[in-house]
Amino acid sequence: RARRRRASDRERMASGLARVLAVAVALAGPAAALYAAESAVMTVEPEAFNALQADLSRVVVAEFYADWCGHCKRFAPSYEKAAASLKDIVPFVAINADTHREVAARFGVQGFPTVKVLLPEAKTNPYTGALMRTSADYRGPLAAKPLADFVTALVPNLVVNVTDEASLERFLAEGADHLPAPPAGSAAAPRALLLSEKKDTSLMLKALALRLRGRLPVGEWKVLEGESGAAQARALAATHGVESLPALLLLPRPGPAPGDGDGAPAAEAAPEVYGGALKYAELWAFLETRALPPPPPPAADTGAGPGRIPGVTDLTAQDFDETVAIDKAAWVVAFDRAGDGEEDVRRQELAKLARQLLGQARVARADLADEATAALAERLGAAGAKDGGPGRWWVVLPYGEGRKGPGDAQAAPDAAAAKKAAGESLPDSAVARVNAATIDQFMMDAAIIPTAPGTPAERAAACVLLTDKGVPPVYRAIALEFSRVFAFAVGQASDPQLRGRFQLEQTPAMLCLFPDPQKPTEPSGEVR
Repeated sequence: RARRRRASDRERMASGLARVLAVAVALAGPAAALYAAESAVMTVEPEAFNALQADLSRVVVAEFYADWCGHCKRFAPSYEKAAASLKDIVPFVAINADTHREVAARFGVQGFPTVKVLLPEAKTNPYTGALMRTSADYRGPLAAKPLADFVTALVPNLVVNVTDEASLERFLAEGADHLPAPPAGSAAAPRALLLSEKKDTSLMLKALALRLRGRLPVGEWKVLEGESGAAQARALAATHGVESLPALLLLPRPGPAPGDGDGAPAAEAAPEVYGGALKYAELWAFLETRALPPPPPPAADTGAGPGRIPGVTDLTAQDFDETVAIDKAAWVVAFDRAGDGEEDVRRQELAKLARQLLGQARVARADLADEATAALAERLGAAGAKDGGPGRWWVVLPYGEGRKGPGDAQAAPDAAAAKKAAGESLPDSAVARVNAATIDQFMMDAAIIPTAPGTPAERAAACVLLTDKGVPPVYRAIALEFSRVFAFAVGQASDPQLRGRFQLEQTPAMLCLFPDPQKPTEPSGEVR
C-alpha cells in the first residue's frame, strides 16, 4: 500500500508539473522579436533586403543579428534610438543573420551584431560582371549618437549651391550634373530651390537630392547676412510672394522644350511655392510627383549594346604592330565580321572572356570590314577570315619575350579553346615546387629579395598554393606580376605532412606568409 501511495503521489506531482509548464509556455508565447512592428527599425527578410540593396537612391543601414546574441539585445535600444533620430531620412533595417546565413555570408559577417551602411553606389565585379553595392562597416561604439553621426557623414551632398543670379541662371538652365538629358519629347524636370538662412546644408535636403538624383535637381541658396547674393535671394522670394524663410520654390526650366525640332519656346509652367511643412516625408510627397520617372536600375555590364566592351581593346592592323607585337603578355584577338544579327551575342561572349582572363591575358577585337585588318587575320592563320561571311575567328598570341608575329599565332575554334591556349602559354618558371621537406627552406629563402651590392636587403613574403591540379594559369600570372614582392610556390594538397604544417583542413588553399618585422630571425637563423 505504501508503494502504491508513493507511485500515486509521483503521478500527481508529474501531472501538476506538466500543467504548470504548459501554463508557463502559454503565457510566454513565441520568442519575442528583437524589434517590434512599430519600431523605427524594420526587420526584413532576404527578398525585401535585396530590394533595398538594388535601390541606389538612398543610404541604408543594416544590422546583422542573432536572436540568441546578448550583445545584440543590449545594442537594440541604441540602434532603435539612432534609427528614430534619422527616421524617414535614412532607413534602418535588421536581418536575422543566424536564420539567413547566405545573406550574412555574402556580406562577410563573422560576428554579431554587425552594422553595415549600404552606400548609394555600385561597382562591377571584374570577374563575374555582377553589380555589387558598396558598403561601409561601422566599427565604433555600440551607442546611438556615434552610429547616427557615422551614417550622417556618409550621405553624399548632391545639392547644387546657388549664390547669386548668375549661378541661379546656370542652375535653372543646366540643372545638376547628375540629371541626365530627358528623353526626346518629354518635359524637362523643374528645379527645386530652397531659400534658407542656415549656413550648412541639412541632412534632410541632402537625402532628398540623393533620392531625386536623375529625376529632379535640388538647389539651395543660403541667404546669409553680409553675403553679396543675399539681397538678390530676398528679391527672388518677394517676387514669388514669400515673406519669410526658409521657403521652397519649384521653378520651371527655361527655354525650348526638349525635342521641339522647330526650337519654339516651351509653354512655361508657372513657378510653385511649397506651402507644406519642411519635413522629409511631406517634402518627398510634394517633389516626387513633380519629378521625372525613376531611371532604370543600373545593369551589369555584360557587353551587350553598342560602344566599347569593358576590358577589350579595339584593334587595327596598325595597332597590332605598335601594341600586340611588342607586348610580352598573351593576347586573344577576335576577328569579327558583322551581318548575321549575332553581334550582341558576340559582344557578350567577348565581355565574359575578358572578365575570365583578367590579369592573365589581354583581349582584343578587330573588324574584318577593314581590308588591312582582314589581311592581318589571314597572316595570323585565321583561315577564311579574309574572304568569309559574317562570323568570328579566334587567334591567340602566346606569352613570350621578343616580338610577336605570324609564326607565334595559334588559331582557336572558340572562346574556350582561346582561353585555354592563352592561359597555358604563361610560364610557371616563377613558381617553385615544395613539399614537406623543403617548405621551411623555401620560406627562409623567400624572406630575402636579392638587391644590388651595398644596398639593404628587401624582405619579401611567401605565397604557397596547395593543390593537386598543377599550377593554374591565374596563379602563374600572379607570380609573374608580383615576383618582386612575393616568392611563389606550389605543393601537393594530398600531402598530409604539408597540410599539417599549416594546420589546413580544406584544400585547395593559398597561404600568404609575411616575415615578422620585429623578430626577423630565430637564434638559429630561421625566419619567423
